[in-house]
Amino acid sequence: MEGYMGKALLVDLGKNSIESRNLPREWYDDFIGGEGLAVRLFYEYMDSGREAFDPGAPILFATGPLNGTMGISNVGGHFAPALKKAGWDILLVKGKAEKPVWLRIEDDQVSIEDAQDIWGKEISNTEQHVQEQMAKGAQVLSIGLAGENLVRFSCIMTHKHRSAGRGGGGALMGSKNLKAIGVTGSKSVSVADPEALKKASAKAKDQIKAKPFTSGLLTPFGTHGFYNSISTTGTLPTKNWQRTSYPESHDVLGHDAYHKTLGAFGSKCLINDVSAVAKAGYLCNELGLDTISASQIIATAMEWYAKGILDKEKTNEIELTWGNVEGTLAMVRKMAFREGIGDLLAEGSKSAAEKLGGDAMDYVFQVKGLEMAACGVRASKGEAVVYAVSPRGADHLCPYASVIDAFGYVEEVGYHRETESPRRRQQGLGQAGAGTFHDHKLDGHLLVRLHMSGG
Repeated sequence: MEGYMGKALLVDLGKNSIESRNLPREWYDDFIGGEGLAVRLFYEYMDSGREAFDPGAPILFATGPLNGTMGISNVGGHFAPALKKAGWDILLVKGKAEKPVWLRIEDDQVSIEDAQDIWGKEISNTEQHVQEQMAKGAQVLSIGLAGENLVRFSCIMTHKHRSAGRGGGGALMGSKNLKAIGVTGSKSVSVADPEALKKASAKAKDQIKAKPFTSGLLTPFGTHGFYNSISTTGTLPTKNWQRTSYPESHDVLGHDAYHKTLGAFGSKCLINDVSAVAKAGYLCNELGLDTISASQIIATAMEWYAKGILDKEKTNEIELTWGNVEGTLAMVRKMAFREGIGDLLAEGSKSAAEKLGGDAMDYVFQVKGLEMAACGVRASKGEAVVYAVSPRGADHLCPYASVIDAFGYVEEVGYHRETESPRRRQQGLGQAGAGTFHDHKLDGHLLVRLHMSGG
């Protein structure tokens, strides 16, 4: 069965049990990729009445058929190929350990290890500790203090700065007292036609390199290189979505400066300081916070502060004025540690608005409970539709429709839009308003997509 190992690793932390399960061949035929396979396995554990942090709720880590051969990912890193080469297509973890633990996977040798020494540690120290306990080249997933404190938008980190950011995976690991997972693998992944795969891979790489968009922008700067472009086309949320561009920041946050940092803490919070924005992003990574939700929540809180919904008494004397760097950094920490006002914001902007009452919800930008990313839905109607129909709400990557709307790419989707001037695109754009469709709570499970690169 080429591309797969045929097995799932099942761990119950509550029972301290580890089990290997052979998966039926028909599952691989009937369900597409690692995600489809994991959904089929999850079906056997599904319970709609289960609360998010119920010990019986599973968290699944699934690899796709190309992991260990070639691949592409929204996360990056090499954890998925290592898991596949250890002999596992899927890792499912349920139950809650009595004390903090981490999971060691070395091919078929799997053990549950004591993590009390690293509980309370930040991401860098946690990853280093696990790697020191394992063979050279071990790949690690871990959570920070935000995950330990069950912050609803905490994430799972790998390679210290790459995150499975959306959906609250860090909180689900934290609810199980699972601090980290380390894996090394020495097995090979079978391929039906190695030569055909190499040719297809080489062709795909050549096509990617041939596009000016990828070779001139994505390669040197990553997606952060979009900054000036999306601001010019009126698709950059600015000042908590009150504006659609931030031209005064182009020389400071744009292109080669912006590739070191995060747009949302800049434009949404009106911080025009690349070092400050970079520091906010670094702090989120070390604490294990989803930067998209964290920055959007702080931007919302800044508007609440400006409107008098929040004041210094409620914010623990933190001045959440627009562009306030120290206030932003302090609020990131308070959310991760659930201190003071941070405990309210750690539940997410929708929940916080409901508890604050009044017109607080008018300044919240979320869909189905998930905060919106830095993709302007006023100028990008395609992105608005994606948010509306996505099962988890504001999922900007399924697909990344704002890029199509902003740049008019044709080949991949058979779609063409005549180029318009930035001025025309910005005509008729309204003021801030609620981005709510319907209620969504953190589900009592998580499928972490591990379609990562690596050979």
